[in-house]
Amino acid sequence: MRFLQGRREPCPFCTNSQLKEGKFIEWTYRNPLLKAPYRIKDTIVEYEGRQYRMEFAMDVEKEKQEAQKLDLAAVRHYEELINECFLKVRAVTDMDEALSFMLHYLGTHISCNAVMIYESRERKWLLNTYSWSRTEKAPEKKLLELSVAEPVTKWYETFFITSRCC
Repeated sequence: MRFLQGRREPCPFCTNSQLKEGKFIEWTYRNPLLKAPYRIKDTIVEYEGRQYRMEFAMDVEKEKQEAQKLDLAAVRHYEELINECFLKVRAVTDMDEALSFMLHYLGTHISCNAVMIYESRERKWLLNTYSWSRTEKAPEKKLLELSVAEPVTKWYETFFITSRCC
């Protein structure tokens, strides 16, 4: 709440009570901290017997600029592709298998050369723990010092120091 919305209490517009596994709720919200409108998509994902809220936020202004550059139908296609991937992967019970499937699915359908997931190590490193590559050779797994991964530093501090994401 504090990091994303600048609030100390739950947001009055919280959609948690409306969320259902496998269904997305879409809405628009102007974030007071970022002073920008966002298109939000929320759902519930179950993992190891617990339910987690998953939220995607797309900057409406940037989305408009990008839509002018790209064919809007192609943008919707990729959005549907990602949603389809999440719906398919939630049926897989083994996490390693699910992540491998997701990386392969997204990589092949979005024409990527490689897709990687990084995990935190010792609160100062990021380790490439899962990867997919279009070539036979898997991408090299690397440790990145957190200071090198500047774009994720604020997220890292929020999740690991305050232990709260909303």
